[in-house]
Amino acid sequence: MSLPPQQSPKRLLKLVPELLPGSEISSNEPEAWSKFIEDAENAVATATPSVTSIPLDPPDFVDPRRLNLYFLNDWAREYEVPPPSRNDFRSISTYYWPNPDTQDGLPYQWRGAINPESLEASRILDDFVSLTNTLTEAWLITRETRYAEPAIRHLENFFLEPSTRMTPHMTYAQHMPGEPPMGDHAHPRLVGFKEGRPFYVSYGGMVSTSRFTLVAQNIQLLAKDGLIDSDTLAGLHQWFRDYLNWMQTSQMGRDEATAWNNHATTWHAQAAEFAKLTEQHEVSQSTCGVDAKTLLLRQVDQDGSQPHELGRHVSWKYVGMNTSAFFNLALSADEAGLNLWHYEIDGTRGIQSMAQWIYERVNGETTIEGQNVEGIDYAPVVPLLLLAGIKLRKPEYIHAVEQLPEYSLEHRYRILYSTDKALEHMR
Repeated sequence: MSLPPQQSPKRLLKLVPELLPGSEISSNEPEAWSKFIEDAENAVATATPSVTSIPLDPPDFVDPRRLNLYFLNDWAREYEVPPPSRNDFRSISTYYWPNPDTQDGLPYQWRGAINPESLEASRILDDFVSLTNTLTEAWLITRETRYAEPAIRHLENFFLEPSTRMTPHMTYAQHMPGEPPMGDHAHPRLVGFKEGRPFYVSYGGMVSTSRFTLVAQNIQLLAKDGLIDSDTLAGLHQWFRDYLNWMQTSQMGRDEATAWNNHATTWHAQAAEFAKLTEQHEVSQSTCGVDAKTLLLRQVDQDGSQPHELGRHVSWKYVGMNTSAFFNLALSADEAGLNLWHYEIDGTRGIQSMAQWIYERVNGETTIEGQNVEGIDYAPVVPLLLLAGIKLRKPEYIHAVEQLPEYSLEHRYRILYSTDKALEHMR
């Protein structure tokens, strides 16, 4: 079952210059262009989302007398989690729900379905990224500073303004209220103690900032055109340098980097782009080189499938998300002078086989595997197939996109990911 998009999908892929249109787009795609500009005008008038609007106090923590010492480890035993401030990002673990059998709802329990409560905080990050994306896209296509200036204002408010900025860490992301049980799906980590009480989180905090990869690219694109003043640019560089340092040195960050699924891919895609932004070239080289090849070895089968993602209850969605992270990593590798697009393990396992696996299912050659309780939405793979078509010189990928109703219905794709541009680039 294909689901027509109800609203513009979140962009997961970095901007691809080869696919951006010129000024002719307004006459070639008048309806899509009108909607695109409407989005841009709304973004100009919208206030910057802020993590300071997240409720400060999460559900209470477990009484230390109930603490199961199995979860303790040496590094956490002496670590005191600082009290959260309003500038800290705070969220509930995605798949955990209040316990219906206890008066206080503790401990939260894993159910497999997304708890809407967990999305409230992440939506702030998504809204912020979408605003800066829309305005940066509008600037690049129109070259009108009236779109670039509010994009920079949003960046200043979110990262630099003391009253609204987000601090550069995710210590309080994916909190698991109560004393979470260890089980098939629960892998709680005790990150320390808050006011004498243990504080647990689950894996996944940095997945919430995966689209900061796009923000880092937006900053570079705006700075390249000389639109960001030196003090603001230095402040943004420092924020991302601090966040990358936290990713590399915190236990939570190290755990994400060594995971066997999309968590590790999104970590590396972020690290590669943040390192490029902050001119940490050695980090960029290692992330796009040996590290990326290790990710492919761990996550991709010979037929191009991603077993760890196919095991999820919305497997097609996770395949798209993880493939987007791999493609972002490959785009960063291009800029670092490395070629991930054609790298293969044993002649079969790599980005090429991942792209072919998706194409065969979009083209109807093979049934989509896995659990897909929310149905199948082809929209997220539109930019993936267009980019793969260009990089791997596969015009059939581009033609497959043209047949999707999601492409014809979604105005944003017709502006940012032109099939005509893609085919033109291949000639």
